[in-house]
Amino acid sequence: MLIQVKEFHGNEKPLQVPSDASILRLKEEISKVFQLPVHNQRLMYKGKTLANDKTLLDYNFEEGSKVNLFKVFEGASENQPPGFWSDLSTFLRGYYDGEDVNKIIEHMKKDMSANVDSLNLEDIEKIACEKLSLPKD
Repeated sequence: MLIQVKEFHGNEKPLQVPSDASILRLKEEISKVFQLPVHNQRLMYKGKTLANDKTLLDYNFEEGSKVNLFKVFEGASENQPPGFWSDLSTFLRGYYDGEDVNKIIEHMKKDMSANVDSLNLEDIEKIACEKLSLPKD
């Protein structure tokens, strides 16, 4: 099966793999083409992160399907840097008491998470390009 592998704001390359291949096998093939070790890859297809023990069939891949490749490195976090929330908390404590600050922070985390979850990969790429002043594909 021929599938397209697209790096976040990067190259898109075709890759031939058996239609019953595991996601781990797909990652092994990707590592050969993109020179990125399996443990540094996160694959997403139709908004879902792909699990190594599943197969392409489990995710209903078809000929020509496009999978998104993200580079993940040790110590990388999906959350804000640790200092962000503590710095915000310190700032808010100048205006609110401790329990109110905790409620505000928790509400902001939930709100931020809901807003980010509503974005698709194209939205995220567009935002990143605008903030980094990168040309769009």
